[in-house]
This record gives sequence, structure tokens and C-alpha cells, in this order.
Amino acid sequence: MKEGKHTTENKHTLAAMAASIALPTLAALVEAVQGSGMIENGTLLALIGVLGSVLSALGYNVCRAHLKGKHIKLESDRIKMRAMEAASKLEKK
Repeated sequence: MKEGKHTTENKHTLAAMAASIALPTLAALVEAVQGSGMIENGTLLALIGVLGSVLSALGYNVCRAHLKGKHIKLESDRIKMRAMEAASKLEKK
């Protein structure tokens, strides 16, 4: 078994924490850019915001699907092992 700091869950948690810092920072930068008048088109700013939201949602869903797939494989392996042990016990009788 891996130490807690070397697990996939820990790595994904750290990535989520980094994103929770980076995304508000990015939002503040977009707000600053909008306030400075560098980008005057509100539609463009809205598209940038939507793009950020979509990317964060996709990242979460990909991460969750990856972890769920590993969990299902582990459960499948456990079921196979139990079936093999049960068959082995029946053969010994």
C-alpha cells in the first residue's frame, strides 16, 4: 500500500487545491483587464469566463471518471478472487 502522499487521490486533491487558487486569481485578472479598458467587448469577456468554467468542469469529470474506473476494476478483481477461492474450496472437497 502506498503512503498517503503518493496516492492518486492525494495528487488529484493537490491539483484541485491549485485550481481553486488559480481560477479566482484568473477571475481577478480578467476583472482587472475589463476594468482597465484593455478589452471593451463584454461578449469576449463572457466567452473567457465560460471557457474557464467548461475547462474546470471537464477537468473534474475526467478526474472523477478515471478514479471511478480504477475503483470498478479493483472491485472486479476482488470478485474474481473470491470466485476462484470458492472454486478452489469446492475442488478440495
